[in-house]
Amino acid sequence: CSNVGGIPEIVKNNINGILIEPGNTISLSQAINRLAKNQYKIIEMGQINRKLVEDNYSSEKFVENYTKLYG
Repeated sequence: CSNVGGIPEIVKNNINGILIEPGNTISLSQAINRLAKNQYKIIEMGQINRKLVEDNYSSEKFVENYTKLYG
């Protein structure tokens, strides 16, 4: 992901993704190559992201947050 805007609030570098500077095609190709060579890291990042979505963006979490806001 590009290291811009709100993206770094969700994507933590080398934990659940890889952040690169916008327009840096060399860093992008290096990140892609690193992941292509490390199947374990791809699976690990996927598991972390699934938990992130389940914990923060599920329908249950939406209802909980909505209720707190308007309840």
